[in-house]
Amino acid sequence: MNAVDRVNGPRINTINQVILPEVYQYTLDNGVPVYDISGGTQDVIKIELVFDAGRPYEAKKMVSKATTYLMKEGTRTKDSETIAESIDFYGATLKTSTNLDQIKITLYSLKKHVKQILPIIMEILEEAIFPQHEIENYQRNSIQNLRLDLSKNEVIAYRELTEAIFGSDHPYGYNSTEALYEGIERANLLQHYQQNIGHDNLTVFTGGKIDDSIRQVINESLGQFKRNIKQTLLIPGEPSMSTKLQLPSDNNYQTAIRFGRKLFNRNHEDYHAMYFLVTILGGYFGSRLMSNLREDKGYTYNVYAGIDDFVHGGYFYISADVGNEHVANSIKEIKSELVDLMEKPVEEEEMTLVKNYLMGNFLNMLDGPLNQSQVIRSLVSKGCEVDSLAAMIDSVKHMDTARLQAAAQKYLDPDTLIEVQVGAE
Repeated sequence: MNAVDRVNGPRINTINQVILPEVYQYTLDNGVPVYDISGGTQDVIKIELVFDAGRPYEAKKMVSKATTYLMKEGTRTKDSETIAESIDFYGATLKTSTNLDQIKITLYSLKKHVKQILPIIMEILEEAIFPQHEIENYQRNSIQNLRLDLSKNEVIAYRELTEAIFGSDHPYGYNSTEALYEGIERANLLQHYQQNIGHDNLTVFTGGKIDDSIRQVINESLGQFKRNIKQTLLIPGEPSMSTKLQLPSDNNYQTAIRFGRKLFNRNHEDYHAMYFLVTILGGYFGSRLMSNLREDKGYTYNVYAGIDDFVHGGYFYISADVGNEHVANSIKEIKSELVDLMEKPVEEEEMTLVKNYLMGNFLNMLDGPLNQSQVIRSLVSKGCEVDSLAAMIDSVKHMDTARLQAAAQKYLDPDTLIEVQVGAE
């Protein structure tokens, strides 16, 4: 019997290859594109319907989110309870969700029940009626949740940061308010539904035990959906200038600190370098910010840096919630880490560590057909080609310090960042 080595950790192996999924692409009878990943051992299927119908196409603020939630709360023949019971009867899960750019309908079902469930989805797509009492319930619940959120410094700081980056009238910058929720009318929802939920802007993503019989069932339902949409893309000018915002809060035990600036979408030439660079800065537990502010100084429980990217842009941010007595020193250390990346090349040991971390993330993201379908959906719905993931993996494998330092000098200068503090005065 071999003794367990409790002194030396397991050997770290370099990940040299990430096997990418095979994506079968085809179109339904109505021209809707489908991205299909078949695999797995269980008879489980995921079908995602993604409509380009988010905030950039709103005629009135907050309408896309409300439409997303309420479209499954009643049709001409079924109320919300009947719809929910019909889905539950087959042991399936149907949910609607939204991000800033899209409205999404997601179905998880056993393969044998897909044919019975898709007509329910078709009824939601074609005959949603947005009952007034459901709208009023949505408004009350949303306002209650908003009031709760606005008691949290971190939420206020996030809202202030994104508004400062994009502007209060930009789809990515405006914030929800009680007045906006109260101003939602049934006519607004019907208009957004009729003008933005159609076959013209629909993409379907499927994963799991997919075969020709399932593809035929999908085509017999979703392939017959026909509604020509009438969209207007609304992206106003978006000036973003460095500024400092300091806001008092009733919750004054901690201060929420945010730094950020406007960036770009995933198709930008500098996206891969910034993705790698931000991981070094604050994208994993061993990152520079975490090692400095948490492990070394004890200023915070968590500090993080990331990139949020959308179809029409994106932004970089740093997030930390610190004790009030540590605010000034925390800001000083954050800026010091930014300057360090600008002035000093990243050492090879750290480069190798982060490359292995990111390659491991790619492997985890692609574990199983349902996860693979989600990755493909994320790429395609943000305007990227399917093979862009391969390009990103290759870029990570061959990332060099000169490229990272150039990106740091271009985008991480502390003097160009917006700074937000929410907490004690």
